[in-house]
Amino acid sequence: MSTFLLYIQVKNSTGDALVWISGTEPTVVTLEDGDYVLHEVAAPNGYEKATDIKFTVKDGKASVEGGIDMVDEIITTTTTTTTTTTTTTTTTTTTTTTTTTTTTTTTTTTTTTTTTATTTAPVTAKVNINKVDAGGKEVPGAELTLTGTDADGNKITFTDDQIKAGEGAKVKNSTGDALVWISGTEPTVVTLEDGDYVLHEVAAPNGYEKATDIPFTIKDGVASVEGGIDMVDEIITTTTTTTTTTTTTTTTETTSTTTTTEATTTTTQIATGP
Repeated sequence: MSTFLLYIQVKNSTGDALVWISGTEPTVVTLEDGDYVLHEVAAPNGYEKATDIKFTVKDGKASVEGGIDMVDEIITTTTTTTTTTTTTTTTTTTTTTTTTTTTTTTTTTTTTTTTTATTTAPVTAKVNINKVDAGGKEVPGAELTLTGTDADGNKITFTDDQIKAGEGAKVKNSTGDALVWISGTEPTVVTLEDGDYVLHEVAAPNGYEKATDIPFTIKDGVASVEGGIDMVDEIITTTTTTTTTTTTTTTTETTSTTTTTEATTTTTQIATGP
């Protein structure tokens, strides 16, 4: 077995491990034959831990001749500041000044999203609807209805603000798929979107005939009937047949005429002289 001297502070000298703190001189251990591992548990400040060193003792001789040098490398610190290393012949003092400037920049980005909803109002046309007689005079009391379909053939749904009754007129229905009103003495105004419409007379006033349906179209806010609609009710004409009976009386008069003839005899004497 090899015998070495120990000049250090021993932390553990029994059991299955020898533990010590290194000093300024080598540590000597006496070992039997076997395989050994020298391990650095902790390096001094400023040094890196060394790699484990394996060695063998056989027949009283160590596989590492002259002893074991376990080398600790000095920790090199690289910073953005200046590191000054002062070296003397006896002591190496490494003075490391680390100035750490931490600049924390907090950038708050506020994203404002503005959503602009553009609502395009439908293009509409105002149409005056007149209920008149053959002379152009407004006829009150007629029940009228207006229906329509859009470009896809769907029924148009009306709202309250689409009909304005004229003087003396009365609105019976202002919502749904039909506008219904009774005519007055002034035109009724309807506001209509693009589509195909039919004006129909449900019932005419007394003494008038129902008018024929009037179809019309609104396209791009322009009505196909310029100047409004005149729905004309014709007056019902009553024909009276008068029979005249003539009686002729003939009177016959008989006149009897009696003629009396009188004969007058005239005697004339003629005297003859010698």
